[in-house]
Amino acid sequence: MKRIGLILTGGAARRMRGKAKHGLRHVGGETLLHRTYRVLSLLTDETWLVGEGSSGHPFIEDPRRGPAAAVSMAAQRFPGAWLVVCPSDLARPNPKLLARLSRFDPSWDAITVGAHGEWAQLLLGVSADFARHRGDGGFRPWWRFARRVRLSLGALGSAERAGLVDVDSPLDAARLHID
Repeated sequence: MKRIGLILTGGAARRMRGKAKHGLRHVGGETLLHRTYRVLSLLTDETWLVGEGSSGHPFIEDPRRGPAAAVSMAAQRFPGAWLVVCPSDLARPNPKLLARLSRFDPSWDAITVGAHGEWAQLLLGVSADFARHRGDGGFRPWWRFARRVRLSLGALGSAERAGLVDVDSPLDAARLHID
C-alpha cells in the first residue's frame, strides 16, 4: 500500500498575528515546515502540502473549510493509499511517532493520538478510501463510523510526546526559541 504524507499548511494564523507558522525558523535556520517535510518524507512514498504552495514542495490547494475538509479533498487524489497527516507547525516532529502513524493495517480506518475522545494533536494515519467520503463538518463525525486505533499519551515515549508540541502563539515561539 502506498503511503502519502500530507502536511496541512492552510491555517489563517490569527493567533500569530497573521504570520504563517510554518515559515517560522528554528535556531539553526530550518523552518518548521521544512523540518516536518524532511522527517515525513523519510517515512512515506510521497509527501504533499495541503494549502499554500509557495515553498517549492508539491501541493494541493486547500478548500479553506477546515482541516477535515482539506484531508477529505486531498484523499480523493490518492485512492487506496494510507495517509499520514501532520500540521505544519510542529516544533519537533518525531520520526518514531510518525512511523507509528504510517503503519497500515487493513482492519483499520484510522490511527489517532489522544485519549478519551480528545486529540493530543492533529496527527493521524487514515485510509484515503475512508477519508475521501467524509467531507466537511470536522473530524468528530468521522470517528463515529471509523474502525480507529487510538495511541494513548501514556503509550508514547518522552521524545514522541515532545513531538506533539506545536507553535500556536508568539509566546509558544519564544518559549521554543523559534523565530
